[in-house]
Amino acid sequence: MLDIAFIRQNADVVRAAIKNKRVDLDLDALLAADTERRETIGKIEKIRARKNEIAQLIPKATKEERPRLIEEGKAVKVELEHLEPAEKEVQKTFDAFMLRVPSIPRPEVPVGVGEEDNVEIRKVGTPRAFDFKAKDHVELMTLHKMVNWDGPRKFAGGRSYALMGLGGSLRAGHPRRVFNNLLIHTDRLPVFPVPKVGLGELVTDANLYWAPNVTPATAKSFFDKFRKSDLFTASQKLYPPGSTTHSIVADPLFEALNDYRLKPTSPARDAGVKLPETWPDPQREADGKPDIGAVPIGGTMPR
Repeated sequence: MLDIAFIRQNADVVRAAIKNKRVDLDLDALLAADTERRETIGKIEKIRARKNEIAQLIPKATKEERPRLIEEGKAVKVELEHLEPAEKEVQKTFDAFMLRVPSIPRPEVPVGVGEEDNVEIRKVGTPRAFDFKAKDHVELMTLHKMVNWDGPRKFAGGRSYALMGLGGSLRAGHPRRVFNNLLIHTDRLPVFPVPKVGLGELVTDANLYWAPNVTPATAKSFFDKFRKSDLFTASQKLYPPGSTTHSIVADPLFEALNDYRLKPTSPARDAGVKLPETWPDPQREADGKPDIGAVPIGGTMPR
């Protein structure tokens, strides 16, 4: 949110941002509300100061002066009772305007109506071309029965839905399980997720971590500190083996760049933990010995 002082001093710049970003906001109305707000606050502060002054004068006043001060105090109180609700309304109007003030775009950003007006600055890599139509998150969650769209809408409104099955694990406070994943970083080992003591929300195991510059010493000591900590002990209350017990640091030996199938000699082979039958896995190993990673040895790249 922009500071109101900046808006006052740079009204033309803000006005241009409102126009270019197509925001429904009357800047003149905002500035008028700001003026009214400041004037009202100034009046209230002046009256409060006089009220405090009268309160200090009454005990010291003479018998003749005291009635006049008491009456003035009563009048000041009535005036405050009238102005304070008005000040709240003025502030409410001002805040509503301020919430709609857009940020100031950089001068080199082009002005446009939609995505077609975006200017490409650079392109990194080559977009992956699929030989099938990719599914979005709604299609995937519906396919795997992770969400109920229709039931909640009958009583809670058109935008309501309910997570169910594996989708229920997405809720905050529900145990989150991170099993059998390949976690690769280009220049250092990825940080593995750690559960918080006493919360028991996160379980992570049988994951393979790798970075090209890993040394044998780093690989050997990667999990040592965690496995000796109270965090590891706490994780065993939710998952008896304990988080990271079966996790490893090793080169996964992919078939090729951008081909995440594993070579037969991969250390990820048979290194995973068995997942619940309710978890969707179209390439689940028949022998009950899961490989680490999305594509098991002999499997096909997912569609």
